[in-house]
Amino acid sequence: MKKILIVLLFAAAASAQPFVFAPANPVSQPRIGSAASSFGTMRIASDGTNLLLVWTDDRGSLPAHSNAGSRYGTFLTRVDGQGNVLDVPNIELPGFGEAWPFWDGQEYIVAGSSGKYVRMSAAGEMLDAAPRTIAQLPRGTIVDMVWSGGRILVVGRRRTGDTSATKLYVTMYDHAFNVVRGEFLLESSPGGYSGDIRVATNGRQFLIARNTSGYCFKVTALDAEGSILRETMPLSCDTYSHIWIASDGLNYLLLHDTRPGQVDYQWDYRGVFLSDSGEFLGNAGPFGGGNILSTYQQAALTWEGDSYQFVYPHGTWQTAPGSDDQFVLLAVTIDQIGNSYNRLGDRLQSLAHRPIPFGITATGEPGKRIVMTLGSDSYSTSDPWSWKGRIYASPAQYATAPAFAAGQGVLPQESPASATAGDVSLLAWREADNGSSAFPLVAARVDSHGRTLDATPLRLAAVTCDDTTPRVVTNGRDFFVAWREGPGVKARRVGRDGSLPDAAPITVFKDDQQRCAATPAVAWNGSDYLVAWAGPGPGVSSGASAVRVRPDGTLHDELPIRIAAADGLAHANVASDGKDFFVAWETPQNVAFGARVTAAGTAAGATSLGVEHPSLILWTGTSYAVLSADADGLRAVRADRNGQLVDQQPFLFAAPIDARNAQGSCDATGCYVFGIADGLVVSTRIEETPSALIATSTPLARTDGAWQQMIVFGANRTQFGYLEPYLSSYHLFTTQLLPARGHAVRSRP
Repeated sequence: MKKILIVLLFAAAASAQPFVFAPANPVSQPRIGSAASSFGTMRIASDGTNLLLVWTDDRGSLPAHSNAGSRYGTFLTRVDGQGNVLDVPNIELPGFGEAWPFWDGQEYIVAGSSGKYVRMSAAGEMLDAAPRTIAQLPRGTIVDMVWSGGRILVVGRRRTGDTSATKLYVTMYDHAFNVVRGEFLLESSPGGYSGDIRVATNGRQFLIARNTSGYCFKVTALDAEGSILRETMPLSCDTYSHIWIASDGLNYLLLHDTRPGQVDYQWDYRGVFLSDSGEFLGNAGPFGGGNILSTYQQAALTWEGDSYQFVYPHGTWQTAPGSDDQFVLLAVTIDQIGNSYNRLGDRLQSLAHRPIPFGITATGEPGKRIVMTLGSDSYSTSDPWSWKGRIYASPAQYATAPAFAAGQGVLPQESPASATAGDVSLLAWREADNGSSAFPLVAARVDSHGRTLDATPLRLAAVTCDDTTPRVVTNGRDFFVAWREGPGVKARRVGRDGSLPDAAPITVFKDDQQRCAATPAVAWNGSDYLVAWAGPGPGVSSGASAVRVRPDGTLHDELPIRIAAADGLAHANVASDGKDFFVAWETPQNVAFGARVTAAGTAAGATSLGVEHPSLILWTGTSYAVLSADADGLRAVRADRNGQLVDQQPFLFAAPIDARNAQGSCDATGCYVFGIADGLVVSTRIEETPSALIATSTPLARTDGAWQQMIVFGANRTQFGYLEPYLSSYHLFTTQLLPARGHAVRSRP
């Protein structure tokens, strides 16, 4: 096999790099809003005046709205008695995992499932310079932590090997997480657990309730030293799914959902009162009732100083086409002996659209109830999903009480792209208006000194497809940006002066199937832009296609140019030799093909390129270099200006490059590609001889290790953009190369 392998020593000392990076600048000022699109469990503590809300959310995910890039962080904020959120942006607790907040009478304690905890004053001041460590945390997954006023009980659950057997471990601590009773095995359940594991305290003792594998409830009472007072099964076995438990400061109320008569979807709530030692005192309920889909249902039970409050969604699924499911949020008030003036509950709010809440939490005191629901406040499809709450005195006042929400932070940015025309570059990126909705597309010009020329970014589009990247190209003076929306591909021209010549985005093509698909590719041949893509288009469900766009923004082609018709094509890329174009794409068999598209809009036959996918295509001056990044390095083959393969076997280089967003370009001085390896930005020069491509790589400068989605721009390729976490969300920064001490200034890498 004909190939050239260049081996680099990327671990060289920092002094060996000829450049350093200048201090970075944000391309745009951070905007504050609803930063997350997905939330985890929320818990609430109160100091008697304010609330402390603690939860997890995904504002640090990259890409957004993607399981592949999902990263959940732990956040908190204080909320005053009028519903004002006091900590904006919300405060992140790095590495905490799921967390539990407590008020110990003097300060807040927030403990995480990772084994860390911090203390915070009522005024929001962090009292620990660094998180403290919880000793002897129970093994397995932490399922609950409860504060009694003097003790903290922590319960962990761990499955045994490949079996369904599950063990519950318990550790008892004092208020400073000093161990009172070290980890001990509470129970080993051969069949595991069929539902919830809940823990509550009456201020002196603790009660652990769980749903065993046979749908039987088991309850264990512990004293303040961790000794078992009683273990009992207060209910007969049934098809229970969920349990809730709370204490009035003396006894406990335990509720569960059940199906009377085993009728599908006909659920109500029943339960028992238990003494401080877990002894059966009497039955409670039924409460609620009706068509409640328990599989998705969430609820909350809390003691509010004079009564229990049980909050749950109630409603019916509609089967008629086009009709909405009808749900309401109800609150049942229950006294200390099980009486309720309205066993169905008082209506708090209509939930006009499904889905019903994914989470409900509640707390309160007489005259000051708090309910938080995970969903949208009005449940209209346009509202962002987040934890929203209301503080109210009585159910009748709920609907008019001011609403507040959690999840405030820096709105995330992602998917940058760039092009340079002389001493001005255009950077385009996706940026959230709120974390759960589709990201708009914005852009800003940056000069050769790294200064942003547009104080307010140019808004190019209101909606873009998730996990796609815009493409930017220049005609030498102005810029052309293309991107993917659900209905198809759109484009917009941006003037060198920051003007937007097009009143609205140009529709390059409209997808009949209204789907988000692959990122488009763009190139300029000296007279027209070519927008190419792989996937569905007008009247077709697959293949590779392209449309030529004139400099004035009008379309040359009423119908797209069909380059290939095969199913499952993806990852299109394009380059130009200054006259015609070369378009390449990847097949489902992970083989790249390419074809010439003439300036007149004629597509030639496709040629197999012998690499997996076209990460980047460069016109070297004599041929197209098709670069493909894979696990072994960077593979490269050449195609001539007619699209015919020159090299029968690809060359292989040990050069780093981002396969999803490859960075590189050619000019009179040569062709360069860029990537990051071991924290170093590396420039690789691609040179062509009559018989081969040769790569020479040079480590340029060291990053801080947190760069994501790097882009390279500027007339001398010495300016860099990258995403880095800023106040927990990714934000776009720019920097440029400066000569390191002892090195001469170089015009380009």
